[in-house]
Amino acid sequence: MKSILKIITILLVSLAAASSFAVTPTLVDSAVTTKVYKSNPLDSVHQISHKTTKVVYYFNRTIMDDATETSIIHRWYKEQQLVKEAVIPIKGRHWHCYSTMMIDAGSVGSWRVELLDENKKLINSLEFKVH
Repeated sequence: MKSILKIITILLVSLAAASSFAVTPTLVDSAVTTKVYKSNPLDSVHQISHKTTKVVYYFNRTIMDDATETSIIHRWYKEQQLVKEAVIPIKGRHWHCYSTMMIDAGSVGSWRVELLDENKKLINSLEFKVH
């Protein structure tokens, strides 16, 4: 009887430990784009003008081994200064999402946007310039 209780305890502890690990999605596609159309980035930009572009999107397409819900984080930086952080839920094996950043004359400079998993581990980073 003691050995059965010991086995059950070990299984419960193992199950609890396994459920505490975050699932990291695999990145399939990523782009800084001027528009998302029909669940796809319209373009991939490295330089944009604040005079012609009013918003940029950071688009990601991910896959996961199973349908476990998790989240990702988009961090937008201007000249190494964090400007915006967006936490985005992932609710399926194949998932696409984006976050946006408004662009104006005050946006001129070097930008970086990062994709992190829910444990804040860096998955991807893209740079672009606003002139």
